[in-house]
Amino acid sequence: MNIENKTIFIDLDGTLVDIAPRHYRVYTESLTMFKGTTPISFEQYWRQKRCDTPWNNILQQSSLSPEREREFLEEFRDRIEKSGELFQDKLLPGAFGALERLFGKNALYLLSLRRDKEALAQQIDHLGVQHFFRDILSGHSNTKSGTLRKKADIICSQKVDPQNVVIIGDTEADVAAAKSIGAMSIAVTSGIRDYDFLEKLSPDIIIRSVGDIL
Repeated sequence: MNIENKTIFIDLDGTLVDIAPRHYRVYTESLTMFKGTTPISFEQYWRQKRCDTPWNNILQQSSLSPEREREFLEEFRDRIEKSGELFQDKLLPGAFGALERLFGKNALYLLSLRRDKEALAQQIDHLGVQHFFRDILSGHSNTKSGTLRKKADIICSQKVDPQNVVIIGDTEADVAAAKSIGAMSIAVTSGIRDYDFLEKLSPDIIIRSVGDIL
């Protein structure tokens, strides 16, 4: 795969960093707030998240009553972007090397749907990859439809030529953004969606991880 002289928007969670441990840790910690609940195993949890199993199904398996779902999700969302959690994330194998190889021949931007921009910037600094990116871009929507449009809106605000843009990410939001603006999409299976889920979205390319991009 030859990628040179492109404007590349790279997702963070699941693309550059391994989010599975944090996701499961926050899920189990959030459940402790509710009596009578029992977390499912890491393997069960991550398998279901990767095929986009709805939260209500996962929480039902965890013995959480439906009327407590909203409380759980508020607790989960509050915890998932705490600095103490984020600083435990590790770069995925090959991620740093991929950034090194892409850097210099391309314009790299980090693109995220995080809520907390300050915590995001602190994590990028902690991971030691901030120097690779021209800018750290983020935005958030509270709706599924809004989430699918958000990354495209952020990219368009940069006034770049879509035909020269490559979007690398692990979710439907990344593929949707690329299709919306007419850019190339590269989906990675290292994150929160598995190969079968991503294949149905018809990205231009599917690879195992960002380390395989070159």
